[in-house]
Amino acid sequence: MVIITNGTVLAIQNMTWNRKLGFQEQPITPIIITELDLMYESLFDESGLGGVDDPQATMGIQHYERRLMWAQSF
Repeated sequence: MVIITNGTVLAIQNMTWNRKLGFQEQPITPIIITELDLMYESLFDESGLGGVDDPQATMGIQHYERRLMWAQSF
């Protein structure tokens, strides 16, 4: 998957849209899953973890610039 990701980023960096070449800033915004994990809710309660209100995890990074959205999952 590294080849596909790097190839996509390389293509975007060599693409011109809205009169600018590539992204102007490096993609660094994390994609954080904030949905409740209802599948394991009872297991969390039984083990004393006190609920499932915390974010599940960071899924990847995203970037939105000049009406183009790019996302990479880990």
